[in-house]
Amino acid sequence: MRDRKAEIYNHLQETFTNVKLIKACANEGYEINRFSDLNEENKEANLKAVFLSSSFSPIVDFMNYLGYIIVLIYGSWEVMKNQLTVGELTAFLAYLNQINQPVKRYSKIIHTIQKGASALQRIFETLDTETEVKEKENAVILPEIKGKIKLENITFNYAQSNHILKEFNLTIEAGKTVALVGTSGAGEKSPFFNS
Repeated sequence: MRDRKAEIYNHLQETFTNVKLIKACANEGYEINRFSDLNEENKEANLKAVFLSSSFSPIVDFMNYLGYIIVLIYGSWEVMKNQLTVGELTAFLAYLNQINQPVKRYSKIIHTIQKGASALQRIFETLDTETEVKEKENAVILPEIKGKIKLENITFNYAQSNHILKEFNLTIEAGKTVALVGTSGAGEKSPFFNS
């Protein structure tokens, strides 16, 4: 069930990330159908899980009541043969009840543990996933960079237009962060891509 939800979330993420491409290829109908199919599979898995979960408790209750009936019938038979007193039968039924209550509680706990175990399995799968980027065995550890970044006399213009940047100078000291801010298309990135 959790795998189905993960598939839906992955599909949504892919769809929202690539919405322009999907529209450009006129693929909206395909993506809608794919999403509907994933939702239908998720619904069926949920219904199956709910059915199994809801049938578990009645099965445990049935087994408990069946135990009561068997003890009551056998105990009544023993009482009629004077092998057992009514008080002993009543005490035995009370003890059986004391045993059955923890069994009911443990059956609910087991169900909760199973749900947690499947979530834990997903966590371990994520933790055990190997990274795609692997360092070479003999990778050289680069020394810490010291010093500053200096851009001098940067000039930039688009074809047949006024200068966006003219004799632009910038010095960034080590360990400092600098932001170039401007309206979209004002040339904030130009010093770095055209120097």
